[in-house]
Amino acid sequence: GPGGTSTDLSPEAHRHSLGLFFEEVLADVGRRVRGETQEAFKLYSAHDTTLLPLLMLLGVFTGPHAVWPGFSSCLAIELHELKPLGRNESPGNAQTASEYGVRVMYEFEDITARVPGCPEHGLCPLPEFRKAVRECLPSSHLE
Repeated sequence: GPGGTSTDLSPEAHRHSLGLFFEEVLADVGRRVRGETQEAFKLYSAHDTTLLPLLMLLGVFTGPHAVWPGFSSCLAIELHELKPLGRNESPGNAQTASEYGVRVMYEFEDITARVPGCPEHGLCPLPEFRKAVRECLPSSHLE
C-alpha cells in the first residue's frame, strides 16, 4: 500500500514513509543534546497505519509483539539525561550524546530492551539508539 501501510511493510517503505519523520525526531534530540533548544516535550498524533511502520522501524514489531496497534495506542520516545548538571553548569551548556539515554514506551510498557542494539535493562545509550534505527533512515542510503 502507499506510504508503507497495509501490506507493503518493507524496509524501503519505512525509509520513504516514516524515515524522514524519524530523522527529524533525531535531529530534535541532537539540538536538545547540544543545548540549542530547551524544548522538553513534543507531541505527535497519528493513526494506526502510521504507528505500525514506526514500530517496525524501531524493530519492536516482531514475534508475539506483531499485533496491529489498537485505538488510542501510545508510543513514547523519551530522552533522559544520564549525568545531571553540576552546580557550576547551566542548562544551556552543550553535552555529548553519551550523557543521554533513550527509553521507548509502548502502551505504557517499557519496550526499550526490544529495540535491536539496546541493553536488556535500563535506558538505551543515545549513540546505540541512533545505530539501532540508522538503517531505516533515508540518509543512510544516499551514498
